[in-house]
Amino acid sequence: MDPRQMDPEHRKILNKYLGEIEARLEGVPFPARKEFTAEIRSHLVEKWERSGEKTSESLLQIINDFGDPQEIAQDYLAKASLEARPQVRTLPPG
Repeated sequence: MDPRQMDPEHRKILNKYLGEIEARLEGVPFPARKEFTAEIRSHLVEKWERSGEKTSESLLQIINDFGDPQEIAQDYLAKASLEARPQVRTLPPG
């Protein structure tokens, strides 16, 4: 389902959650933030559709199970930090 086709109440719930994650990624370039939150949106909507219960309660449960926005942002920032580090190649003793 395209999130734009969601009921306005459900879209509002999802957008609020994603906005909380995005707000904690302030230092991340805009395109990377948008890509990350789009991936989360897609994952959550897909999981919600498969649940068979397209209710606010089921969406909130899926969001709750996915995780705290602060923790998700911290995990993303930690991963991005590791990927940004220069790779140091160690040579075998010789």
